[in-house]
Amino acid sequence: MEKAKALHEKWGPRCWVVDAGGPAGSLIPELEEALGVEVVKPKPREIAMATGQFYDAVADQSISHLDPPPLAVALAGAQKRPLGDAWAWARRGVGVDISPLVAVTLARWGLGAEVEDERAPILW
Repeated sequence: MEKAKALHEKWGPRCWVVDAGGPAGSLIPELEEALGVEVVKPKPREIAMATGQFYDAVADQSISHLDPPPLAVALAGAQKRPLGDAWAWARRGVGVDISPLVAVTLARWGLGAEVEDERAPILW
């Protein structure tokens, strides 16, 4: 949790996004307490939307990365899993750690997520 605190202080993100149904879901209460923020928990439909948006951004080259090895490995080994009528990144039966890919997918989606921002002015 110290790493999360340090990252939060350094970068001041507008929100933290965690898939409550994924392995990191168990960290949500501890994150909220340690950071003093509410973690955004996308619903399955939003996870599918996030994955599709990320995939489309890669396909149309509107997103790029600096090729850090963990993300490159995750991208190389990524597979799809059905999620309703859409799909998301498969976590089971994959021979690589896809957590970096899930993280950037949800982070990109979080840029457009509706969150309360204490820094934003309140207009009456």
